[in-house]
Amino acid sequence: MSTFLTKRAKELGLKKVDGKEPLTLKVSKLDVLRATRKNSKCCAFARACKRQVDVTAAYFFRSTAWLEYPDKLVKYDLPPSVQKEIVSFDRAGIVASGTYHLRPPTPSTSLKGIAKWNKSRGKKPSQPTRPGAKKRPMHRTELIRNTLEPADVAEGGGR
Repeated sequence: MSTFLTKRAKELGLKKVDGKEPLTLKVSKLDVLRATRKNSKCCAFARACKRQVDVTAAYFFRSTAWLEYPDKLVKYDLPPSVQKEIVSFDRAGIVASGTYHLRPPTPSTSLKGIAKWNKSRGKKPSQPTRPGAKKRPMHRTELIRNTLEPADVAEGGGR
């Protein structure tokens, strides 16, 4: 199963790359008012990004932002402050306007790091798990956007 962005990059022939420099965004009250909840393309952060940076589109997910330029998709990691604002916005429509910083991916979250990790997952672990060990339950944050955008959520949106 591939993500919305993987399909989009393939469809438009865009290369996916990691961001190199930190990016500062100023989210205004107007960005918040015109934003759409649970929509990665039209949230307050995406609107602020399109307004300030010369991008075709911006996609903000729970922990990652992708900026679409005419020739590439650039990946940024989101700090916890932005992640919390996204959850707040998707649940209640509330975002604090202000200045936010996006950072380039760390080596482990970079595209190369993820590819390396995925490749190593196919191998058997060097240490077998304890017999009878129980798998820990995983918590998933609900009521917010995901990377598998539904087909009916088209470009644009907003109020």
